[in-house]
Amino acid sequence: MRIPLNSFFICVSALVWLFIAENAVTELIFSPSFKQFIVLSIVLITLLFLLIKFKIWFTYVHCIHIAAFLLALVSLLLRSYYIEDENLVSFSKTLFKFLSVFVLLIVIEQSIANFKRDKLELRLPKTVQFLFLCTILSFILYILHPMILYTFYDHSGHEIKLVYGSLSSSVYQIGSAKFSRLNFIFDEPGTFGMFISFVISYMYYLQKKITTSMIIVICVGIASVSLAYFLFLCCFFIYIALKNSLFQFNIKSIIWGGVVVLLISGLFNLRSEVKLIAYIADRFESISSNDHNRSKGNSEALNIVFIEPLGVTVKDFDERRFSSSGLFVISAYHGVLYALSFLCLYMGFIYSLFKRGGDCFPLIIAISLTILSRNNLFNYSGVALMLLANYICYLSIISKGSCLNVGVVK
Repeated sequence: MRIPLNSFFICVSALVWLFIAENAVTELIFSPSFKQFIVLSIVLITLLFLLIKFKIWFTYVHCIHIAAFLLALVSLLLRSYYIEDENLVSFSKTLFKFLSVFVLLIVIEQSIANFKRDKLELRLPKTVQFLFLCTILSFILYILHPMILYTFYDHSGHEIKLVYGSLSSSVYQIGSAKFSRLNFIFDEPGTFGMFISFVISYMYYLQKKITTSMIIVICVGIASVSLAYFLFLCCFFIYIALKNSLFQFNIKSIIWGGVVVLLISGLFNLRSEVKLIAYIADRFESISSNDHNRSKGNSEALNIVFIEPLGVTVKDFDERRFSSSGLFVISAYHGVLYALSFLCLYMGFIYSLFKRGGDCFPLIIAISLTILSRNNLFNYSGVALMLLANYICYLSIISKGSCLNVGVVK
């Protein structure tokens, strides 16, 4: 039987993100255990598919992936020997987290390998445009007239609200002003901001320029009011400005750079009058003062890394000992070697994309910020968001016939 390679990867992309825990919409239909079972099944079937298509393993990049897998396995075996309450269940769950990231990153690589980037044009599908428009309008409408249409609870017990045409789990009142950090279809706004940063990164990787579609996506991400997303935007625009200055130094680049600087300084000058801008500015200042909501947990995790390089006990992990997330916390929970195995995976992934001729730097920024501040990229849920972003870019290709290499597996 002849299987269209790209169709297989697209099916995997669509199914995995549908059943990740962060998809709050599917919480209304499927139980968390059922969603985990479906993802496990998809990952194992995909792994079998990749093993059958053995020739993809004879590359330098996938040798890095295999080395990373062995590093993770050694780390878990060491924990089994030295950590008292490490058991088979914990071992299996932790190994599956790595294996799922391992498999899904290869799916993304192979999917992108089928894109031809010669004069590639992207235009967001109408369905995606409609959903993004609903998100922007919901953000504005809630500021003008706060209203919650429906409330439910996700797998973690967090309250999710339907705010006009988008979900939200964070509603704030600053003085007399109200605003809502929107989640789109996800469980919390940080996840939404992370997803949008991946979409922007993939679009720039494929086109190497800022387009109208990309500007729309950038504006949508603002509705998350995510600090990591705003940091990504700052790094992204600084990179674009430096790139234009170094390689296309002209009057236009100087003007655009000046406009960006004036716009940012003008917005910060309005912080005393506009409560939303004041909130965002305060969040940025919390980074420099190390006074944000994750600083204490990060400090505790970093101290533990030096004391317990193989990680803390399973009981500490189950009780969520550290009130934070990200690279330091994963290192404290599961050990330094385990965290390093993921870094090897992502370095191999970026190297693979770099070889294909796209501009990887925005994606490096997005992945780095996510790894430092969140746990998503240390399990299948974060990579599923990367898959979804890649899938949206695939649907955005205007002329698929001239822009795709559709491989076939017999």
